Amino acid sequence: MGGRLSGRVVDRNGAGIRGARVEIWQCDAFGSYHHPRDGGGVDPHFQGFGQTMTDRDGNYRFKTIKPVAYPGRAPHIHMKIIDGSRELVTQIYVKGESANQRDFLLNAIRDEQSRQSLEVAFESSPDLSQSELVARFNPVLA
Repeated sequence: MGGRLSGRVVDRNGAGIRGARVEIWQCDAFGSYHHPRDGGGVDPHFQGFGQTMTDRDGNYRFKTIKPVAYPGRAPHIHMKIIDGSRELVTQIYVKGESANQRDFLLNAIRDEQSRQSLEVAFESSPDLSQSELVARFNPVLA
């Protein structure tokens, strides 16, 4: 299902970070990455990767799909944020997904609040068509 992922990259004080590079990558709807080691993906129309720069207030947005599971992993989107010498690599998980309870990387995070901050709702939006979902993730770049 198609969707939109957006948010605001902020510093520890909650101020938006202008001009940070935000990258995402994920598997296609068939659980295959668009990468030579993973067969190049199943869906030839899904790129599997995107990048953008944050605006003056730290906002970013992507048009993508709701992530799906693949063997051994819960549905997730990889994210990398780079701003000068600061860098954050993380993953965004689907809130309420039962596979989250078995994902070894998500469950390696011992702090409950930190773990829950990576789980994001993918919900219908009254502003978009019924076939699109929206998710909001606001990462903190220290």
